[in-house]
Amino acid sequence: MKEDYNEIVLDIELDYGLSTFGTCDRLTIYNGKKALLADYKTGISQIDHPSKNYQAKAYTLGVFQKYPEVEEVTFVFYIPLYNESPHHTFTREDVPALRKELSTVIALATGTRHYWQDGTPPTQNLNPTQNCRFCRHEESCPALVGLVSEVAKKVGHQFEGVDFDEADDPEQVEVLYDLAKVVEKWAMSYKRKAVQLAKEGMVFPGLKLKSMGATSKIEDVGGLIETAKDFGITEDHLLKLASFPIGRLAKAVSETAKTKEKAAIKTEFLDTLEEKSIMSKSEERFTLSK
Repeated sequence: MKEDYNEIVLDIELDYGLSTFGTCDRLTIYNGKKALLADYKTGISQIDHPSKNYQAKAYTLGVFQKYPEVEEVTFVFYIPLYNESPHHTFTREDVPALRKELSTVIALATGTRHYWQDGTPPTQNLNPTQNCRFCRHEESCPALVGLVSEVAKKVGHQFEGVDFDEADDPEQVEVLYDLAKVVEKWAMSYKRKAVQLAKEGMVFPGLKLKSMGATSKIEDVGGLIETAKDFGITEDHLLKLASFPIGRLAKAVSETAKTKEKAAIKTEFLDTLEEKSIMSKSEERFTLSK
């Protein structure tokens, strides 16, 4: 006898008055005694083995609580990109340990969440990891500010003693802006190095080399137009698809005028495009420089 469920919601009761829930992709129960829990992962990040994975443990506990007759649960992750299916079998004897471990983790998380509700939590309650990129408080986290502070100390003496909390002080804001540019370049250098190592064959535990494609450049515009026509594209359709660099086009127009009239002709051309609603301008963009 087999019971099969898809997208099943599992409510999980924990200690300290806490609870949580999760939706598992598939649950199969055999003869009311053994269960197979399956979760599909389509990303490239490294997934912890089910024996150590909190999601697997939580769902497993939920099954034991929802189905008292089940004696063992095998949890499996199906990961097509890794061509593997890590799995682990839990027994009902594991329930007390699972409940205690999950209760502790969620209690700590709940405590930290409470700090954020009241403002910014103290640094000792925070532990920066690569998962910080998923946190809504990333930009204001004092623990991440601490990491940047360490980078600042290594970059140069001009950043020593920078006050990250003085957002209204023009001098401090300028220093922070300069620091942000430095840290950005520093981070990009490490990202480029990691990509190059991956291209050279290095295998990372949680990263996978992915192509973003290559850019194409037209070398013969006339040939492009004629070839497009050969494939059934009309000139009118082609013009609707085309993207003209306005700056370069305006410069070309100005170069048709006499020297003293260049700037005036360029302005008149651009104004005409706007008046005829041929061109629109986005909101003006700004940056800071020295």
